[in-house]
Amino acid sequence: MSRSHANSHRSCVYGCRGRHGVGPERAYARRVVRNNGSLEGLSHDDALLVDFGRQLFRNRYVRSETFAALVDRLGRQGAFDAIMLLAYPAMAGVLQRAVGAQPPAGLNAEPLARIAGVGTPTGRPGEFVPLAERPPLAGDVHEDSYYRFPLLARQDLSPRAREIFDRVVGADRATTPRGPVGMTFLSAELVEPVQDINNALRVNGVVGTRLAEIIIAATGREMNSQYQWTVHGAGAAAAGAGQDVLDAIRDDRPVAGLDDKDAVAITITRELFREEALRPETFSKAVELFGARGTVEIVALIGDYLMMTTVYNALGMRLRPDQAAILPHRAGAPVGAEWR
Repeated sequence: MSRSHANSHRSCVYGCRGRHGVGPERAYARRVVRNNGSLEGLSHDDALLVDFGRQLFRNRYVRSETFAALVDRLGRQGAFDAIMLLAYPAMAGVLQRAVGAQPPAGLNAEPLARIAGVGTPTGRPGEFVPLAERPPLAGDVHEDSYYRFPLLARQDLSPRAREIFDRVVGADRATTPRGPVGMTFLSAELVEPVQDINNALRVNGVVGTRLAEIIIAATGREMNSQYQWTVHGAGAAAAGAGQDVLDAIRDDRPVAGLDDKDAVAITITRELFREEALRPETFSKAVELFGARGTVEIVALIGDYLMMTTVYNALGMRLRPDQAAILPHRAGAPVGAEWR
């Protein structure tokens, strides 16, 4: 995620309440977030949330002790809800930047100043460094799920969660599946809304499965996500992306010579992460090729996988033993949770 995406997170950690104002304690906390200030003087809870967000967005990883402290304070569901509240504005921010959205008239929206070192560097495209050997599984990562919570047993779910489980997963399954569906059962009311967004974009969108997988793979490339590349690079290949497209994404090669739609979709992804906006000519070409709906769906899909990859990093999600780190790691980019 770019520095600007994380900067937008800075502005909204404490609610973006605009003209209605906040109390003195919240106002002070917002100033700390906004100005990248010291955590001293914040309440314990506020300091914990801000520190968690800073680690997540700057390092693509949260230290085990910080994660444990959040779960201890908020419980399993509360911690997951907090993570989703941190990740969702990043998705919304991508959409806002793509269309050049401005605050409505009258909204108290002082520009958020850039601060050096704040945000997640995307690294230096085309310049790669070797990763260390696969690290041992962290002590707080469970072997059944490969993240920081175990898979949930159907029999242990609440009646409402079990109803959702039977509808989404199937009553014949004993536990939640690995991956994003299983994760969202940590806060079961999120399962279907999150799935509905994903299905609307990947399955029922106007761009089609092949291009959707290309966009997701390109998002994984920009986030240096081994997991997304492993899953969706393969998905793009299976959907017929072609080796030239996959090589261009993986190795940060120029998109000249690719099909126009493939090239523009990849360019949109690159510009949103690297330049924090879409160039006017890129936006115009996208609307020409995909229409307004298709352009919005492409950007929303990028935001969706930015959001979920952020959740993976917060939960310390690791590659399984049968999954290799096959995405070249960009120099200057942090190594995410999956390879720690």
